[in-house]
Amino acid sequence: LRTLVDEGGVPPHEVAGVLCSAPQLLSYSVERKLQPQIAFFTQELALPKEEVGAMVVAFPNILKYSVDKNLRPKVSFLAAALNIEVSSAAGLLAAFPRMASLSLERRVKPRLTRVLLQERGGGEGKKKKEDADPDG
Repeated sequence: LRTLVDEGGVPPHEVAGVLCSAPQLLSYSVERKLQPQIAFFTQELALPKEEVGAMVVAFPNILKYSVDKNLRPKVSFLAAALNIEVSSAAGLLAAFPRMASLSLERRVKPRLTRVLLQERGGGEGKKKKEDADPDG
């Protein structure tokens, strides 16, 4: 628990809520799971400890996802697809931590691709006025 507060930036008064939402965290090895997760956010992604804490409070299950199989690939994809720095992509993950629960291949990539096409005027996914459902 001290690791969540001291290294992860979780405010002490929020620890009970985090553990109620994700009780499996109590079974995680501090050295093999929690510290590497937190180090990924604070050191590799250079997120401020307070921002990591807010992210964990908002979505405690973010700590259950593998850095190598889930978190790092998502951040890398966002940075490349949006042509932004990794730190900015990390900020997106911090702002929307539930993104970690989405499949990169089945959810994140297709949705972001569709949005980017619409933004670039590709029009895919846009409904024409005459094709729109008149009932709403």
